[in-house]
Amino acid sequence: MFDSHRQGPEKQRTHNHYLRSTIYCARCESRLVYTKSRGRGGEYEYFLCLGRHQKRNDCDLPGVRVDAVEDAIEAYYSTIELADSTISRIHERLVTGMKRVTSGADQRARAARKRVTDLEAERRKLLQAYTAGAIDLDLLKENQTRITKQIADAGASLAATEVHWETIERNLQAALGLAKHFGTAYTRANKQTRRTLNQAIFEAIYIDVDGITNTRLAQPFAGLLADDLLERLDQELTNTPARRTAGGVKDDVLVEVTGLEPATSTLRT
Repeated sequence: MFDSHRQGPEKQRTHNHYLRSTIYCARCESRLVYTKSRGRGGEYEYFLCLGRHQKRNDCDLPGVRVDAVEDAIEAYYSTIELADSTISRIHERLVTGMKRVTSGADQRARAARKRVTDLEAERRKLLQAYTAGAIDLDLLKENQTRITKQIADAGASLAATEVHWETIERNLQAALGLAKHFGTAYTRANKQTRRTLNQAIFEAIYIDVDGITNTRLAQPFAGLLADDLLERLDQELTNTPARRTAGGVKDDVLVEVTGLEPATSTLRT
């Protein structure tokens, strides 16, 4: 349970903390702000509900100790790590799903690459024909101009549809690698890195006097850490036909593959 302190006789001052914009009041969902205040026995550090502090509502959450919140969040990270076997299965299913989602883009990219190859071959034949005296200079220039434009069009089409699997794989490995070592990474991190991790992984962590009540995860971790992710991936891969995408890989392709909206994770305290 988080201990709380009464407001000291001196005016409180709000300061920055690496949990700023990550933690929220579980009772009214207002942001929690970091505060130092002098009172009997010395200086205290705790988080205040901004809604209550600014009298914007009737929230009754008392101040909660900063060190207790920090310790609770550090402990929470160790509960959301994924096992090696789970990560391997998730990786396999996500790659399969993303290939299915982007199959249309892959097909158009292959067609565009073949078009460029064919046009380059046509350009070489024209040069050979001109050298052999089979065509005159004007016809050569006319066809070279046409081919140059068509190659440019095919190149633009390729750029719009090509699936960059190396980038996808690198990003997926980074996300899954972090999911494997959440607890260790957070424990070893300095304050700035902790802030970065919190903002990347969570949309909100809700705090009450008894600890963390629940969290709202950000994408892609909301999808990766969902309890039913593997089940839903299997269902998606079994029941959904390949789709033709209008362009290359979209930024939210992971969400499209999993079909998951941002999830809420509950921690029992």
